[in-house]
Amino acid sequence: MFSCTLLLQIPQMSAFPPVRPLDEWLQRHLASTIEEDLRYEASFYGPINSLLTHVFPLQQRFMVKPQPKLHPVAGMPPPQSEAESSERVSIDSMNNVIQSRKAGRVSTDEPDFIVVKAGFEYGGDLALAVVEVKKKRKKIMRVDWDQALRYLCNILHKNPAPDLTVYLVTGATTYSVQLPMGEEDMVPITYQFPTLTGLQSSLECISKRHWAV
Repeated sequence: MFSCTLLLQIPQMSAFPPVRPLDEWLQRHLASTIEEDLRYEASFYGPINSLLTHVFPLQQRFMVKPQPKLHPVAGMPPPQSEAESSERVSIDSMNNVIQSRKAGRVSTDEPDFIVVKAGFEYGGDLALAVVEVKKKRKKIMRVDWDQALRYLCNILHKNPAPDLTVYLVTGATTYSVQLPMGEEDMVPITYQFPTLTGLQSSLECISKRHWAV
């Protein structure tokens, strides 16, 4: 079972009521989806989205965003982008000035899910977790790690929560990646655990620390 003590220590903001167990049908659906040798990553989206909305309930001002577009922050040109124009910028839901698509061929990231603590108004969202789903595989590929680290680097420039975590769900095994804010040159903190027993516990650690409305 995943332990909250493995992650960054952040003061509790309020009492956290126990998350009720997953409905039996969802537990079984997750288990069978993980066991299947599925051809398409999209087959995992429904079960994973259901798990995320269970752990991060709407009533606590959490929001799960499927396939959001992460535009680079203005002033930080990404690969394959053209020169930035000061007039061709926009504001994202986390109140960051980002490069607009009109500024040229801007490279954007599009993870499968982002979990945020939603603000009361547009621009007030706080990123908590990024979840990327991969097909079942025996060994994680270098391209998967590179993708996770790129997401991490991208969103660290958008003032996320200090315990921001990127998850790579690869069937029965999930990998999590963290990097302390302001320390981008440090070696990422990584964990590996069984998806069925460890992913929910790891996500609940984040939910607990940001439970207060």
